[in-house]
Order: sequence, then structure tokens, then C-alpha cells
Amino acid sequence: MNTEMDLVREAFHYQSRFAGSAMVFKIDFPVTSEASFPSLIKDLALLAQTGFHVIIVPGAKELIDSVLAENGIDTQYAPSEAHGSIRITSAKAMPFVEMAAFHVATRFMTALSANHCDSVIGNFVRARGLGVLDGCDMECSGKIEKIRVKPIVKILDSGMVSILPCIGWGPSGKPYNVHSDEIAMAAASALGAVKFFIVSAGTMPDFSYMSQDLFPGPLLLLHLLHQRHFHETVLYNLLQYTFRMWKSRMLRPMDQ
Repeated sequence: MNTEMDLVREAFHYQSRFAGSAMVFKIDFPVTSEASFPSLIKDLALLAQTGFHVIIVPGAKELIDSVLAENGIDTQYAPSEAHGSIRITSAKAMPFVEMAAFHVATRFMTALSANHCDSVIGNFVRARGLGVLDGCDMECSGKIEKIRVKPIVKILDSGMVSILPCIGWGPSGKPYNVHSDEIAMAAASALGAVKFFIVSAGTMPDFSYMSQDLFPGPLLLLHLLHQRHFHETVLYNLLQYTFRMWKSRMLRPMDQ
């Protein structure tokens, strides 16, 4: 009983400290197939409803791979210092990449709607082409030029969740395939996020390449497969994420 009361006290302290603050959740696509995904979405909805500013960046790599394969489009990769490799997105592949990216984003919107939480999928990522890397034309693969902060803040201030798919747009409206990790990191930095969560259902990803200079706040990695049993309340989960899981190493800062 005392433990539960202490947890409630910590919950109210945490809520009063961070309400109105931005929290970015980069969530890998395989997580959407996990049994605990509805509980995760319920928690994110409750976070938004209790005053936290929630930004979701869905990963879509696995679905993009599947959609391209189904349509007979081969995927080629170029070496990348940051990611090991990066997809070369051809003009032929780009419409299918967009379709997959927005399908995943819509899945999050639908799940949030089931929890009475409004959300917006927006074109808030300004991007430009990667150009030619080591003699390889990256075609429609892009990199972030800037995050359009003002429209995102308006959405968050309205109590809605902002969803950023792995697509960026050039000044002329041309779409680019942008790595979701980069979008999440850039959004966290631009919005001054107090927490940046990476939610993965597979092998724990390596984010050591991400510069702490870009995002001075704590980067927290949550391995969802180890979180089978979610409590019914978001505050309990939030406390689990930020206070309890350090000891079990299911949740750890990037620099450890």
C-alpha cells in the first residue's frame, strides 16, 4: 500500500513538472503488431488528455519493404555512416513509400481515435534531396531541412497529438523519403522536448550515432517486448518508464 501511495505521489509530481512539455515517441512499425500496442496507445492518449504535448513519429521501414516487394520494385541501399545503410528511393518507388508511410500514420490516428484522442498527420517536415552520395544518386531519398514548429505547436496546444510520417517535402511540394529516426530527433530538438522515447519491438536499435549536441535532453529506449503487462493507468506507466526501468535496463539513457 505504501509503495502504491508513493507511486501516486511521484505521478502527481511528474505530471505537475512536465504538463505542457513536449514528449517525442519514435515507434517502430513492428510495435503495432504487438499485443501491448493498444495499451501503449491508450497511455499516449491519456498523456495528451492530461496536458502533455505528444508527438509520434512512426517508423515504416518493414511495411515499405513489403509494399515495394509486392509491387515488384527492388530496394537498393547505399552506405550511411549514421544508419549503416540508407534506402535509395527511386521516382517509381516513391508513391508506394508515401502510401506505406501514411498507412502506418493512419493506423496510429485510428488507434488514438478509439481512445477519444484527436490527432493530426501533417506535412510539417521540410526536406531536400540527398543528391549524389559516393557516386550514387539517392533520387527521392531526402534529409531534413527544418521542422515547421509553429503549426505543430498549435496542434499540441489544442490538446491534439501530432503525427509525423517518414516523409518530408521540398519548397515546391516534392516529397522525399526521410529516415524516421532523423525526423524524431529533429522534432525533439526543434520542439525542446523534455523526453524522447524510442519504442522498439525487435532488437534494441543502436542510436549511438545521434549527437547529444542536437538533443541535450535524455534519450530513453523502451523495448516493448519486455513490457507485456501494462498497468491500466498512464501515470503508472510513465513512472515505470522514467523511474523504475532504469534498474532493469529495459529503459536506458543513450549515453550508457
